[in-house]
Amino acid sequence: RWSPFAEMTVHFRVLYACFAALAVLLAVITRQRVLTALSAALLVWALGGIVPWYMGAHSSEPRDGTPLRVLTANVSLHNQELDKLSELFRSEDPDLVFLQETNAAWFAALRDVYPHRVEVPHRHYFGLALYSRFPIQNAQYDDPADGDVPLLRADIDVNGCLVHVVNLHIPSPEARGLMQVRLTQYEWLAEHVSDRNGGIIVAGDFNGTMWSPLFSRVVKGGGLANARDGYGILPTWFPLGGSLHLLPLDHVLVGGLSVANTRLGESIGSDHNPLIVDLVLPPC
Repeated sequence: RWSPFAEMTVHFRVLYACFAALAVLLAVITRQRVLTALSAALLVWALGGIVPWYMGAHSSEPRDGTPLRVLTANVSLHNQELDKLSELFRSEDPDLVFLQETNAAWFAALRDVYPHRVEVPHRHYFGLALYSRFPIQNAQYDDPADGDVPLLRADIDVNGCLVHVVNLHIPSPEARGLMQVRLTQYEWLAEHVSDRNGGIIVAGDFNGTMWSPLFSRVVKGGGLANARDGYGILPTWFPLGGSLHLLPLDHVLVGGLSVANTRLGESIGSDHNPLIVDLVLPPC
C-alpha cells in the first residue's frame, strides 16, 4: 500500500523456493550449518505459500445446477496470432470469455464468434472484451481512479439467473505513474464485490498474485473463492517470456458458484497463458 517495491516482492514465492532449495543443497555440500538452517527456514516459508494450493480442498464442491465454462486471457496487444484464440474457442467451447489488451483487430476477428459481446477500446494496453453465450445486461465501464484504465462490469442472464461479472486489467506495480491507479482499483474492487448478492465472477489480469495483501483483501472482504484453490498455483506469466511461467497473475474469483475444475489453456501466442474454469451455477 505504501511502497510499490515492497508490494512487488511478495509475488515471487516460486523463485524464492527455487533459490532457497539451491542454497540448502550448496550449504549441505559445503557443511555450512548456519547457512543450511537459514536456507531451510526460507524454503519452508516459501513452500508454505505454494503447497496448500495443491493439497488444500477445492474452493467448493460441484453441486446440481447450470455448468458454466469461463475463459480469461490477456491476449497481448501486439500478438499477431489471432487464429490461435479462435482455435482455443473451438476446442474449449467456453460460455463466458474475459479478454484483456484487446484492440480493433481482436474485435474484428472475434465479432461473429459469440452472440453477445461488450468491447471496450483503448489506445494502449487496457482494452477489454466480454463475450457470452448468454444475454449481457447492464454493462458499464468504470474508471475509479480517473486514470484512463477502465474496468468492465455487467450482469449475465444465465437461464433466468443473473450473474454479476467484472473484467479487469489492473496496472502492473512497476508501471510508471500508475501505482495509485493500481491501489485505487484494488480498493474499488474490494468494496464493489462486498456489496453484491448472488452469483459473481471477477476475472482478468490482476498483475498480482494471491500472495499480495491487496489481492487477499479483495478475496476475503468480498467472500470470494479463488478458482485455483486445490488445483495448484497454475502460473500464467513470466517476465522473460517463452513457455516457462512462474507467476499466477491471471485469476478467476467466484462467489455463489461452485468450482468444478480449473486449468491452464493452450498458448495463444501471448506472453500470458489462458486460464479456464468450469463452474456450476446453482438454481436461483
